[in-house]
Amino acid sequence: MTHKFNELSKGVNLAQSFKSAVQRTEILSFSNTIRPTHPFMDYAEQHPLLDDNGMNTGHNELYSSGDGYHSKGIKLGYGENSTQEPEIAEMIIHPNRPLHSNESHFDISLRIKNPDDDLKVFFEIRAPDSQRPETINEQLQKELNLQQVNLNSVSEGFYHTRCDKFHDAGKYTLFFYIQDADGILYYANQSYVYKAKENNTAPALFQLMYPMNLDAPENQGSTEKESSRVFFQWENTNDPERDPFTYTLWISKSSQFDTDLIKQEDWIDSQYLMEFSDSWDGCDVYWKVQAIDEFGASTETEVFRFKLNDKNDPDEMSIVYFQVYDSHTQFPISGAQICLEKTDHKRLMITSKRGIFIHQLDLSNTVDLTITALTYESAYTQITHEGSRILSMTIPLVSNLQTGDLNRNESIDMADAILGLQILSGTQTSDYFYDQAPLGDDHIGLADIIYVVQWISGVFD
Repeated sequence: MTHKFNELSKGVNLAQSFKSAVQRTEILSFSNTIRPTHPFMDYAEQHPLLDDNGMNTGHNELYSSGDGYHSKGIKLGYGENSTQEPEIAEMIIHPNRPLHSNESHFDISLRIKNPDDDLKVFFEIRAPDSQRPETINEQLQKELNLQQVNLNSVSEGFYHTRCDKFHDAGKYTLFFYIQDADGILYYANQSYVYKAKENNTAPALFQLMYPMNLDAPENQGSTEKESSRVFFQWENTNDPERDPFTYTLWISKSSQFDTDLIKQEDWIDSQYLMEFSDSWDGCDVYWKVQAIDEFGASTETEVFRFKLNDKNDPDEMSIVYFQVYDSHTQFPISGAQICLEKTDHKRLMITSKRGIFIHQLDLSNTVDLTITALTYESAYTQITHEGSRILSMTIPLVSNLQTGDLNRNESIDMADAILGLQILSGTQTSDYFYDQAPLGDDHIGLADIIYVVQWISGVFD
């Protein structure tokens, strides 16, 4: 089976030309004058605008009253009059850990719900070297010829295979399909297999932030409850070897995560919006987050607990997208503090790795905001109710440091050049702001070091 995915093939400015081939949609789709109104939460090369309500315009807003909201429960290719769709009831991958560097096979078993005779069950493998396009100017549609592996029927509804296709270190994506006797093909699920790299280090430790932990000593006796729509947030982390990594959010009714488990895998942002069903009302909810690099090394947070009460009507609140960015480079600012000041309380919110924070607010009255970030001038603004349930705020901050000041000590000298070379060579360092590079990228590159050396030598005088 051949798969295709979209990618952009448009030009980039001088600062962006030094970037690697792997690009984010946000970076490729804005210039100094045009920015995306609603930032995306993934690394997709393109996002088509879907017109779900027939109004001839489309957008990508989450939980919109128009596009997206009315069609969020629609399944394509399966209707009420169709035969019962076969589903994966259970998936067992053994071993349930990353493969060692000298291992190359997994045992994969599936149990099918509503099995029919003559089902064909198989998966396709996307290997680590096919995760991304090789260049940003490739053809608009790039074909991936993925290798197919069939599962053998062991008993009614149970299928198994031993797959030995995992030879290179990295992250493999498995796409599972079920085909019935009439030839109708159902996409069933996807999973990830990691193969370890020798001497690899896991992402750095990080903490959960919100919802607050009712089991923490300072919150003992609290009666605070969350509405059915919950915003999860945790600290940004980083990988010591600068390997790509993703987050997995675990949610359960049990502290052992063995009851009504919800897993959101392959997430790249440090916040997540979840809308719970009525069956969760009144329950204690436990959650934790893992950061997993592309070789399977992981770091896990402690477990937090909160309580749900859907009588706190989320529809009375507005969803606000905050995006904080550098006014000069147009690149996002992580770790920016958004202080929300209301008459009865203050709340401090921290932007994610990509300068984003999403929150629901009661905008029955004007809300004052103070936005601060390390090495930036403070900004002040207000939010007023505009009759919309979804608002977007882009907040530019003005840097008070010079371009090329890698160690943020308010001067450009050989210490910055040495630090840049250490980062470029992979040497671990603790005094580097991972999200800010001189030319606006989120990684230090050779062009940044050349800029620093030129500055020291007086080229720009």
